[in-house]
Amino acid sequence: MSTDNTTEYEGLLAGPRIAADLGVRKLIVRGDSQLVVRQINKDYQSSLMEAYVDEVRKLEERFDGIQAEHVPWAENDIADYLSSVLTLKLPVEPEEGQMG
Repeated sequence: MSTDNTTEYEGLLAGPRIAADLGVRKLIVRGDSQLVVRQINKDYQSSLMEAYVDEVRKLEERFDGIQAEHVPWAENDIADYLSSVLTLKLPVEPEEGQMG
């Protein structure tokens, strides 16, 4: 099991849980792992990361739709930061000018 994909899935699972609790009905998730994006979009099936895919399918029932989009790694720094925060359960620091 790839650590990178494990982190990607951990972040992926945390985000939709929060979105569902907030009443979001349609969700677009972005990730830099082509494997994860293809598995979420049902374009690829593999036993690799199967437990995570099963969890995503359970969460999918809470939405009218979940769509995954691939984002190049170099353009995904915000998602990587949020994924790290969610998996480590650290407080999110607001960017300057974002609050108030």
